[in-house]
Amino acid sequence: MRFFRRGPAPEPLDEVSEAVKAAVDSVGPYARSHGGAIEFVSVVGRVARVRLKGACKGCPMSDITLRLALEKEMKNRDLPIDKVEAV
Repeated sequence: MRFFRRGPAPEPLDEVSEAVKAAVDSVGPYARSHGGAIEFVSVVGRVARVRLKGACKGCPMSDITLRLALEKEMKNRDLPIDKVEAV
């Protein structure tokens, strides 16, 4: 049995959100190499929100991964993001 979500289609991502999603996706191979995953959720102001999955969820080192890998990648791409937050 399949379930379909009713309602309007999701809004397309804006330019900043698209760029943040690309940065998150670029860090994906690193997360996958440790049995985890990082998924883009949203951008609120200057905060990027991501969801940690697999081995990353609950990992005591995930905060360091977000800061050293993902925030650094966003700074390298000159994105207007001050913080990455796991939700």
